[in-house]
Amino acid sequence: MNRDNIKKALNQLLFYLICLSAFYVGVGGLGNEEYSNRLSSLSNLKPDGSDTVAVKDGLVEYANMLEMKRDEIVEQHNKFMRFYLWMEDLPDIIILLLTCCSFSLLGSYILITRSFALKKRPVQASGHLAMIFSSFLTGLVIMGLSYLLPMVLINEGGKIRPFTLMFLSLFGGMYSNAFYEKLSKYVGHMFKMG
Repeated sequence: MNRDNIKKALNQLLFYLICLSAFYVGVGGLGNEEYSNRLSSLSNLKPDGSDTVAVKDGLVEYANMLEMKRDEIVEQHNKFMRFYLWMEDLPDIIILLLTCCSFSLLGSYILITRSFALKKRPVQASGHLAMIFSSFLTGLVIMGLSYLLPMVLINEGGKIRPFTLMFLSLFGGMYSNAFYEKLSKYVGHMFKMG
């Protein structure tokens, strides 16, 4: 193999490793948020009048169906977090930020991969590092906007809607150039008015 072929192979490997890493972090953050939301919503529920009978599941006996559901979700969450042990010690805001940026990064990979597929060229990361980094930071911008646009992204409990935020980040990464152009026009218009 000559140097050019080795360089191309390393570029492709880097491209795929970054993409897989972003997918891993994105899924971890989204799954962590989903299980946390499910647990908190079940924790706030009280058993209704018909849910007073003890339930037995194998050797384990629960006071009622609600307790059994809570235990099942805790067990699922623990199984899921085995793949993301490093996330357990991180504050929620850092997990949310990493997840936003990862989804934004995935969006840029979708755009790059589509452009390679349409032009039938080999995948290389080196020529697109600025775009990839820009898309990663788009997640940060979108997270910042989520605090500025609470009517769209905040649920009734005052918490950020994670799925809305993640998919806005994904689309922001896919269309980062158009996103920044629109954002610049909007912010410029806002400052001209004020």
